[in-house]
Amino acid sequence: MIPIRFHPIAGTALLALAGLFTGTGAVRADTDFPKGTQSFSLSGAYTQERTGESQYLASLNVARGFYFLDNAAVEVQAPIYLAHDEENAGGIGLQAVARYHFFNVKHISFYADILGGILWTSEDFPTGGTEFNFTYAGGPGASFRLYANMQLMTGFRFQHVSNGFIEGRDRNPIMNSLGGYVGLSWLF
Repeated sequence: MIPIRFHPIAGTALLALAGLFTGTGAVRADTDFPKGTQSFSLSGAYTQERTGESQYLASLNVARGFYFLDNAAVEVQAPIYLAHDEENAGGIGLQAVARYHFFNVKHISFYADILGGILWTSEDFPTGGTEFNFTYAGGPGASFRLYANMQLMTGFRFQHVSNGFIEGRDRNPIMNSLGGYVGLSWLF
């Protein structure tokens, strides 16, 4: 009988392929964001009405997230808002975020995220609307590893705010804005 010998590199490659198809985990992406990782984040965001009107929305956000797959996370954010449209108004909100890191290289990761949520402000926002609104947003971002478990996150975002016609078409002004955010995220 002729003995069969596998080349060490070929054998490793075959085991890796078997892991991909059987789900045994023999292969795992080289990522800072593996499945099962949790996060805590603090960030600040600012968006300005894209038509150039003096209308903006600034926020400070506290968030808690969970990576349910390698590079794929869901997050809950609790923002505190400063809204401006003819006058200033304070506000609070609650948002759900989905994020996917699609390209990781060394200490940098590029991702896209989307969010949806609700917000309450102390005055009608936008002016002529209501104090209660819905929001959705999304855009590209990048994270930079500062320490083993700490990331600097920054991104660009389109954001929409309106009340969804809850008091009719006449009381549903909208804000479509562009802006960005920056923050720190701790992974554990």
